[in-house]
Amino acid sequence: MDGHYKPIISQDDFEEMLGWLVEHGLKHNQVRVLGRISRRFPDFMSTAPYPAKHLSLARSFLDNLFKDGPLPEITNPQFCFTLMDVVTGVLANQDRIYGVLERSKVALMISGLRFLLVLSLLSSDKYDICDVRNCLNIYFPECLYSVNSSQWIKLKKLLRAEDEQESLRKMIAASCTSARNFVAEKLKTGSKKVDSASSLKIWEGIRPCLGTLLTYLNTTLKSRQSTVECLSLSTVEECGVLQGYVLDGVGKAEEEDVLAFMDDLDNLRKESAFWLWNSAERIS
Repeated sequence: MDGHYKPIISQDDFEEMLGWLVEHGLKHNQVRVLGRISRRFPDFMSTAPYPAKHLSLARSFLDNLFKDGPLPEITNPQFCFTLMDVVTGVLANQDRIYGVLERSKVALMISGLRFLLVLSLLSSDKYDICDVRNCLNIYFPECLYSVNSSQWIKLKKLLRAEDEQESLRKMIAASCTSARNFVAEKLKTGSKKVDSASSLKIWEGIRPCLGTLLTYLNTTLKSRQSTVECLSLSTVEECGVLQGYVLDGVGKAEEEDVLAFMDDLDNLRKESAFWLWNSAERIS
């Protein structure tokens, strides 16, 4: 890109363009691109805003889970909480998911994810019985999701359920009772340990639903053009300054092209910071 025009960019400009590369890399599984971004800017992928961020990260998270297998991850409380957060985040923002998944199956999947979290707390030496009970009362409340309870109203909103779907509420209440009884028996015997077989049994129950969710994410993201792909349909003259710079730099947006452009972009960030600082010094 040495012979082409390069703009002076701000930090915000840099992060916007880097976000486009993350979005494109996640969509096309450009492992080396994502790895380089993670090494140079460790917090960027998790904290910075970029197009289709939640869907892309959710797809990547679930894809890795299916490739690597559920153990030992599903016995780790932090992993279980993240998994639950990822899934509920997708459900909260994707109405169309209920076109491919029945609400009853989604409800059971949510209960299963919550129970995995409770079991992981039971098995962990880092948490005590109070932690287990607090988690149980949050996700499997004593009210058993009664009709007017805040827990049922919140879950009903997530499931996009109608008021008349009483059978769905009763099914969730039954799973709530089962979870509370299981934990009560464990605590009654003084045993806080749960073998991985219990977690695996739950995993096998929710695995098909999670697989359908992963397929939905793959299809949704594949059908959406990344910002870089949208730019490739334009000419440099039709684009703004930043868009033109990226379009000129990434070429066909193959992984090697993007890696080379990343180095140029990072150098431009440093050069721009110098020129902007120098200009500010002159003004002051």
